[in-house]
Amino acid sequence: MIETWNGMSDEMKFYAIGLIALCAIGIFWGILKYKKLMKTNPALTKYERWCVRLSVFLSVLNNNLINSLAVRPYTGKNSGQLKTYWGIANREDYEKLMSQYKAGERCKKYDTYVGYLKQHPGVSDESIAKTEDCDAKKLAYVRETYPKLTASSILAFDYGTYAFLTRVAYNETILTKDEAIANLREAGALAKSKFSSWDEFIYSYYAGAVFAWADSPKSVKNYQKVMKLSLAHCKSVPFEWKDEQ
Repeated sequence: MIETWNGMSDEMKFYAIGLIALCAIGIFWGILKYKKLMKTNPALTKYERWCVRLSVFLSVLNNNLINSLAVRPYTGKNSGQLKTYWGIANREDYEKLMSQYKAGERCKKYDTYVGYLKQHPGVSDESIAKTEDCDAKKLAYVRETYPKLTASSILAFDYGTYAFLTRVAYNETILTKDEAIANLREAGALAKSKFSSWDEFIYSYYAGAVFAWADSPKSVKNYQKVMKLSLAHCKSVPFEWKDEQ
């Protein structure tokens, strides 16, 4: 290495030193940018992300559409969240995925698990999972939650995801403000058309979140705490959809 350096001309040494300096500046700038990003858009746990998503939808249902778009953290123009977590690279991808959530695609998967349990009464979750090629842990969560759900099942979670991703799409400039507001209004109207009380809605959202994200008894207990706190907060507001327009 030393011999190579000694064999270089002064001009080449100058260019080499300049290149090294540029690389050092680039790395330093990258570190500063990363630290700034982490302060404004911190890496959240699944549980914390769920809390943010629920808070967005509760804000929508309380007829506070503008603030629903501005809630922090976990969104931002350069967050790249849609691409990283949802595989959404453009407007077409976004619309395609949103049509699935509006149609209750996750809810349909949950209801399929309910069907497995009803088809195999008295059979353990592990045995059903082997027979039906599904997740035994999710079966256990469904077994616990589905008897307490209404005919709308976990649609609240699908509609809530639609509302949350609308906010992210707006912050990442895929949607205009007017388009985002229209989507939030639609999400709120969908929820209010399917549910008749805060108890029914929030339990549906809770059951959907546990089915989608829970990975341990501890995480389920955390979701239960948020469910109870949300109910205590929301019951002061009538469960009725009032359009801002």
